[in-house]
Amino acid sequence: MRIRDVASRFAILREARFRSLYLSRAVSYLGDDISPLALSFAVLAVTHSAAALGVVLAAETVPMLVLLLVGGVIGDRVSRKPLLVASGVVRGTSKGILAVLLALGVAGLPAMVVLAAVSGLAAAFSGPAADGVVPMVVDRERLVDANALFQMTVGAAMLVGPLIAALLVVTVGAWLAVGVDGLSFVLSAALMLRIPLPAASRAAMPTTFTHDLAAGWRAFRSQRWASIPVAQHCLFHVFVMAPTFTLGVVVAEERLGGAGAWGVILAAGGAGSMLGGALALWHRPARPLVAVALGTMAVAPQVALLAVPASTAAIAVAAVLSGTGIVYQMVVFNAVQQERVAGDLFARFNSYSMLASLAGVPIGYLLVGPLSAALGTSRTLWLAALVAVGSSLALLAVPEIRRFRWLPDGNAGPGLVVTLPAVETPASWE
Repeated sequence: MRIRDVASRFAILREARFRSLYLSRAVSYLGDDISPLALSFAVLAVTHSAAALGVVLAAETVPMLVLLLVGGVIGDRVSRKPLLVASGVVRGTSKGILAVLLALGVAGLPAMVVLAAVSGLAAAFSGPAADGVVPMVVDRERLVDANALFQMTVGAAMLVGPLIAALLVVTVGAWLAVGVDGLSFVLSAALMLRIPLPAASRAAMPTTFTHDLAAGWRAFRSQRWASIPVAQHCLFHVFVMAPTFTLGVVVAEERLGGAGAWGVILAAGGAGSMLGGALALWHRPARPLVAVALGTMAVAPQVALLAVPASTAAIAVAAVLSGTGIVYQMVVFNAVQQERVAGDLFARFNSYSMLASLAGVPIGYLLVGPLSAALGTSRTLWLAALVAVGSSLALLAVPEIRRFRWLPDGNAGPGLVVTLPAVETPASWE
């Protein structure tokens, strides 16, 4: 592909609706990468307890996972713009209140847990619907470009966000970093208000919440091109990502010189994320789900080098490859879902996809302790590397995955394959 062809991929930013959506997400991404460091130091400054930090982080994550399917149904029942704006305002307000309490020196653990839970609840309602906005403002043939630009920006935020957070924490205090995170959500919501989007389209015959939930499950379950890769992603989160990010810190502390080394490795992963987005702009794979499988396999070298352990420099180079592969496959898989799933079903379909994949995260964090205690740090990491390769090869062994293609560009209409089933009477519901 010629350089000018790559440059033309950025032309999508000239479109006003996409530009507003891009800026809205970019601001939110930056806040998301300021938040972890800021919140961690804020909780530790107040409680002086790592256990308390775990409770606060769980308070934000667990409600999001529990209500994700509810958020999927709501995301298809109401207009997505007001839903995303309301979610941003609620999350920004919760962070702002926490920043004020921290600044006044009156923040306690109960207040931090409640405010974290409120933020997690709002995320459950915005997450499934957010990706469904993209095909509403972008033509089908530009979906990969749009998702690639988003993921490049995620990588940039991963590099810049922690640096901004550290600077604010050191020079002023954690309260200001938390406040900046809250402001990012409000600003993101304000930018979302500028995007003209159609109102929600509901079927003439009203349906119940449980019917909508069941319809989303039937649609997701029936599409093996989605359910099989998502099952692999869940396994990947349990046995690869959780050990990598948990035991990687242990390896860095015991063998590589401490937090500085781990910071270099994480920064390298962020650089890889930017490269993954750039790769997706440059290369549109003919077989998208093969690219998804190869992208997850790219994590294996980093995990294996942590198991050795190799030098920080060597692990950082592998982290670049890891970040590139992960983001590249995310861009491709998101674009496939946006291409194939009807807009009035997308939030529910995506909520099942997200839940099945992300459920592996807390499971992995719970298992990594007993697993590493039984096998040791190095053997657990070798097992993770083996799972990264083995699960990817298993995905490639499925004929439907290998044969899957993009819809033809000349396909009439929006090219949707997964649509809402006909409204059924209660007696015929499954």
